[in-house]
Amino acid sequence: MVGVVTIKNCGMVDESEAPQFGQKLAPSGTMFPHLGQFTIVHRPFVLTLFNKCNALDFFSRSMPRTREISVIGRCSSYLLSIGEVTFKHAGEVWMTSKIAFYVEKLKTQKDWDSYLLAESGLPGPRGNIELAQAFAEFGDEEKIKNYLSIKLEDAPGNSARVFLTFCGVVGLGTLINNGEKEFLPRLRGFASDPRWRIREAVAMALQRVGDVNINFLLQEMKEWSNGNFLEKRAAAAALCEPRLLTSKKVAETVLEILDDITSSIVGFRETKDEAFNVLKKGLAYCWSVAVAACLEKGKKLMEKWIGSEDKTVAWIMKENLKKNRLARMDKDWVASQLARLGKSNRFD
Repeated sequence: MVGVVTIKNCGMVDESEAPQFGQKLAPSGTMFPHLGQFTIVHRPFVLTLFNKCNALDFFSRSMPRTREISVIGRCSSYLLSIGEVTFKHAGEVWMTSKIAFYVEKLKTQKDWDSYLLAESGLPGPRGNIELAQAFAEFGDEEKIKNYLSIKLEDAPGNSARVFLTFCGVVGLGTLINNGEKEFLPRLRGFASDPRWRIREAVAMALQRVGDVNINFLLQEMKEWSNGNFLEKRAAAAALCEPRLLTSKKVAETVLEILDDITSSIVGFRETKDEAFNVLKKGLAYCWSVAVAACLEKGKKLMEKWIGSEDKTVAWIMKENLKKNRLARMDKDWVASQLARLGKSNRFD
């Protein structure tokens, strides 16, 4: 099987014994506490292992053969699948990754353009996001610049060629992580691109930056949140990603940024403005993601905005209250806030 990593529990081990092909990243908080003593979450190329005392992230490029690594802590016995991770039984986990598969495929390609175009999934409803993430892992500056230089008229919204630009934009996140901060203005410019796929690529690139340095991302997004509607939307979409919100301090800062963005749109009446509506739709889910990560502060801020007389803000809050992630956290609170909105005349 291509792209498989086998992880076997061998009891408590010192962090210094981490495998040589693993890279320690910043500790994170527990995302699924109901699973018991040990929680394991998979995201692109990162396997995160948590317990109450310590946490290690291993950055593991899956190889075409099975590899074995040790983990810290003791696993409980359960069988569960979350995304591409399957908990097989006590002490053993198998991980498969489409991104890892594409990394290996790209290594063998002489003509990357043709391969990316053929595997892009475009034209179609969904581009090949995993392939774009695999491309970004290489951080090939020359290829990234080449793809970014493609003119908009040569790569319209749902064409296969827009995928090349998409890959280039996601790759900017890797270049920034490599210390090339001069690419940040270029990335910010793409936040206002008329093609929605490219705007999504901007959020993905920013999330790559957050994976490596969340404090740097927060600082930058505070600036973007003071920009135009599409820059505000990019900031909100990038930050409201569960994998970045595992720290209470980070989640609180993201809530403050969302609060500022929401405050900036109060009273805006040009409801046919396309950029404004893109931001509005983004805020319609972003609040629920951030609140779920920091329930106490998040509920207080949402309650404030639920009391707003602004119809757009009221609609944004109502849409967020419909999200299951909030109902799972506190269904009684959600019901009470929906009742508050239902008593108002802001939707008349």
